[in-house]
Amino acid sequence: MIKVRLLSFYNSGEAYCCKYSLASLRLAAYVQDLDEIEISIETVDCANQEDSVAQIIERLNLEQADLIGISAYIWTWEMAKQISHGLMRNNGVTVLIGGPEVINRSVNDWFGDEIFVYGEGEKLFRELCLLKESGITNKQLLEMGEISNAKRYGKKYIVEKNCDIFYKSPIFFDEFFKKLKITDYPTDFSYYEATRGCPYKCGYCGHKVRSKIASFDDDFINAEIEYIGKLGIKEVFIIDPILGGTPKKGKRILENFIKYAPDTELTAYLRPEYLDDEYLEILSRSNIKELRIGVQTVNENVPRWIRDNDINKILNTLPKLTETGIGWRAELIVGLPGDNMDGLKNSIKFILKEVHPTFIHAYHLTVLPETELYSMVDNQGDKWIKIDPVKFRALESYSYSDKEMIEMVRFASMITALYNSYAYKIENKTLNNAPDYEKLEKIVNDNLFAFQEDKFLHYSECVDYWKHVKQYST
Repeated sequence: MIKVRLLSFYNSGEAYCCKYSLASLRLAAYVQDLDEIEISIETVDCANQEDSVAQIIERLNLEQADLIGISAYIWTWEMAKQISHGLMRNNGVTVLIGGPEVINRSVNDWFGDEIFVYGEGEKLFRELCLLKESGITNKQLLEMGEISNAKRYGKKYIVEKNCDIFYKSPIFFDEFFKKLKITDYPTDFSYYEATRGCPYKCGYCGHKVRSKIASFDDDFINAEIEYIGKLGIKEVFIIDPILGGTPKKGKRILENFIKYAPDTELTAYLRPEYLDDEYLEILSRSNIKELRIGVQTVNENVPRWIRDNDINKILNTLPKLTETGIGWRAELIVGLPGDNMDGLKNSIKFILKEVHPTFIHAYHLTVLPETELYSMVDNQGDKWIKIDPVKFRALESYSYSDKEMIEMVRFASMITALYNSYAYKIENKTLNNAPDYEKLEKIVNDNLFAFQEDKFLHYSECVDYWKHVKQYST
């Protein structure tokens, strides 16, 4: 019998907060049938100062687990490293580090005996548990060129790109929680997934870990949705890059939530190209809190391989979505190569005047190393982009200067926060209180002086600002 511990990082201060990550639940579910494995999930609140790194290390060292799995995201990387450095190795513990940041970062300043894995790790994790149970040493593991469906490149194991999703047991049901000794799974909010991968090929997108869609089968998804309904989870965020991966599967998923979990509010991502009259009808019967639809830009100067939009589909379907009364959020990206301030303003104006979203959000472009867009970083040719080496955020490119980029982020943060601060509601399928773009732009320009001009503005700063400007608050 070996002890396996998975760390689940969360931030209790965030709006979308679930202490048990989907990654930890999926990994645990894939080895739960093994009698020789005692597995549990250790939750870590990154917003709780009392739960310090030292205390986490002390708890893990007292437990003397044989295998400890730690997720490596941008916001957990340094904490994960500190925890690994503090773990006692005298019992031969294997420290497994997985997550998107593994491919992005140097691992030379870690303890040195960690196993780093990039990609979907269920099958590798199961094999690793079985190897540990068989008595294989950590030294032997580190010398293996291949573990399960992952090959070693230097200090990192890379899972094959287009593997199937490996799964055995559904999550969210009583027996699953009992085996993991979970008695506090939150019913206010949870993440969910039905599909991994995306059929579109946007050059900036971090979902391109795989180049084809993989999905859980329908019976498996139906069972999990039924368990979500029985558990009484009030709100679920479906994190599929596009709900269901295909329009047909997305519709089936919604129909099953209507049937098995009608009281659960849903947030999900969709493409306007997927929406037809049947999809809109199903959405109108669904318990939708918010749909998120990435338009990103309508600037034709942004190369098509970075973002390929069907403008006609956007114009034909998104106004219909608004008319159904379903809350949806249009998403833009600030800083795509080829864009500039004029292009950004035109994209925002297009969104507000033509398709009337409930909310709008603009993200500062992050250029991830595994994406096609990363090939433009510090390129010596005509098409180039420069980024922050730590956060990977765009700083300047061939189409905008560093100063203009700051202005673009500031303007986008201010105008989206202002638009979202209005009481924008749809009654009887008529738009009420929809702010006029020109009015919004003037208000923003009149108020930008309130902030330093040489720094990026965060959206939350702008939300707080507009709350205190009485004449523009609701």
